[in-house]
Amino acid sequence: MDAPAQRPYPLPGVTPACPYPKLCRVPGPLAPHGQPDVRPLAVMLKALALPCWLALAACASSSQAPELESLDQPQAAKALAAEIQEPDPKEASDPEGPVSALKREAQEAIQAGDYRQARQALDKLEVHSVMAEARAWIDSGDARSALAPLDRAIQLAPADPKLLALRGEAAYATAPSDSQPQFFYEEATSFYVRAAQEGYRANGQAVGPEVAHWTLRASQSARRIPRPEDALRLAEKAAQAQQELTEKGVAVHPEPDLHVVWAEAAFDSYLEAKRAGDAERAEPLFEQTQSHLERAFANQPENPWALNQLSNLYLWEGRPADARQAMERAVELAPDDEATHQTTFRLIWDQFGVEEGMQYAESLRQRWPDSPFGYWYGASAEFHPAVEAFLAADPVRDIPAFQ
Repeated sequence: MDAPAQRPYPLPGVTPACPYPKLCRVPGPLAPHGQPDVRPLAVMLKALALPCWLALAACASSSQAPELESLDQPQAAKALAAEIQEPDPKEASDPEGPVSALKREAQEAIQAGDYRQARQALDKLEVHSVMAEARAWIDSGDARSALAPLDRAIQLAPADPKLLALRGEAAYATAPSDSQPQFFYEEATSFYVRAAQEGYRANGQAVGPEVAHWTLRASQSARRIPRPEDALRLAEKAAQAQQELTEKGVAVHPEPDLHVVWAEAAFDSYLEAKRAGDAERAEPLFEQTQSHLERAFANQPENPWALNQLSNLYLWEGRPADARQAMERAVELAPDDEATHQTTFRLIWDQFGVEEGMQYAESLRQRWPDSPFGYWYGASAEFHPAVEAFLAADPVRDIPAFQ
């Protein structure tokens, strides 16, 4: 896919994430300056490439240096002190929190004449402030407004894993309402993968709960691009990370459910193989999908979603009886859910005939006499055959206007 000519959201006065695109050699769905890369995301997770991020870190750390060096010491101290004096509501409510701590660090650095250290502390303060602002935008439902501030913050802290993950979250939340959702899902995948990389590195080359969580989020994003194979590889990476954490006795993030994410990615890859007529590839993908849907249902036995997906999977395998059994279990779980009833009745009608549909509707009336669904679908099962019989016996049907 060709890279978009420009971002579909305004970034007035904001330079690209990487001012030196020729230095970028990071494999993955998008290079930091927005150029696509055809190599799979699995490579990105294995090859933790450094050149671009080191270049960005050098830019961020030195971006303010020329200004300070051009000033004499009193002027530099005054300029930095002015930033420290800027009020922050969180400082008053939490005098021992990170805002106060970073301001104290900057003040001490100024007093010691270490203006570069003061500048770095104030940059951290800016990143902290932007992340709080972006979180508020995302939580309010306006994730798009968080994109530009986060891009500016990433120029200051290009290797901050939580900042990168928040940028991925903002892109993912923006995608559904945009005319170019694929662009944002690609961005979300890229930023989540970068967050996992930097989190792994910051944790001393060890997996932490957030690394596993961000890898799962990257899988969800990749699936929506759609890149099902990349999504599946990322889900497998997340599973490995979660297994490692479990063996160490470390709790993992409960959301998103690993088995849901893995089942969705495996199902998409299975459908690709089925449509391509590749039975050899489809068979193990079917087994993966079935296994993880069953485990997802075991984790949330009150949620009929996994049973609905299992039913669909069995239909693709030409197993209508198993598909019907899964949907009837879903009805037991959600007897008041119209969509579940509709799916179940349509499956029985299409796969087993009108008579089976009428019998099923009768069973619903007996089981839940106060529910309208048994009566509705019973009437539907009788109405449509009656219409067919009427048309078959009525010569009016041959008039073109009635066809």
